[in-house]
Amino acid sequence: MKEFRKDGKRFLFSVICILAVLLTACGGTAVPSSAKDYAGMDHELVRSELARAGFTAITEEAVSDLTSAESRQDGTVISVSIGGDTEFASGAKYSPSAKVVISYHELPKIAFPLTGEEIVSLTSEQLAARLREAGFTDVTAETVRDLDPDETDRAFENEIKINGKRIFRENEEIPFDAAITVIGHLPFEKYDVTLHVDYEANIVFGRYVIGVLVDGEMAGEMKNGEEKTFELRLKEGEHTLTFAKTGDSSVKGETTFTVGGSEERSYHLKSHTNYIDVFEESVQSVSGNGV
Repeated sequence: MKEFRKDGKRFLFSVICILAVLLTACGGTAVPSSAKDYAGMDHELVRSELARAGFTAITEEAVSDLTSAESRQDGTVISVSIGGDTEFASGAKYSPSAKVVISYHELPKIAFPLTGEEIVSLTSEQLAARLREAGFTDVTAETVRDLDPDETDRAFENEIKINGKRIFRENEEIPFDAAITVIGHLPFEKYDVTLHVDYEANIVFGRYVIGVLVDGEMAGEMKNGEEKTFELRLKEGEHTLTFAKTGDSSVKGETTFTVGGSEERSYHLKSHTNYIDVFEESVQSVSGNGV
């Protein structure tokens, strides 16, 4: 009799355990997709799907392991863990309060650290140093002399390009490995150049009027038989001097000259039906520093 009671209690306990397991399984929350299905999906979509299924303890972990070349993977799921299980199948059931951890890839970004005032006041090297200190890994600084000192009184003007573009905002999140170029624009030197031009008189071409152009910019006009002087301000380097008939620029004469300081240059012109002869007569350096 005692053995019967003892066996009966064991049987009852076993039944209770089985029922508990069945009830837990029946009352659990089913996972809509498998762990393999979630890998590669957008982490926000996965979180939304699991929340709609009934899971209440969802957390996310960003893994900063991407470079700009892998930016398409930004936000994609690496793995999903439910109650510690990372290999669950679609339809598997867990307690609604089971801890869910969604791990996903992230492209590390840094808030752009420079203010507009700093970009105006700091040198290109100082700006580049600030960007490197902030954590950016691909920063270069360069200077170019392309500011006309007759048009600006600034010692320099800065330009910042991020991946080739100049559109960005203060505190904007930028990939840590973005290609950043800081360009310091500096004034170039300009010299006083005087052109003395003698346009040989010719009765056949007496009505010719020619334009005098330096690097394509009009410096003035001359009539046949005139002598004129043109005062120019030119930067160091090679320049193109063109004498072209007004109304028919195909009739022209052209030469080049190189400026290395203040100077006076003399030219003699002679018109023909289809072209203009240009003769350089003299070049004389004059005292004076570039500005």
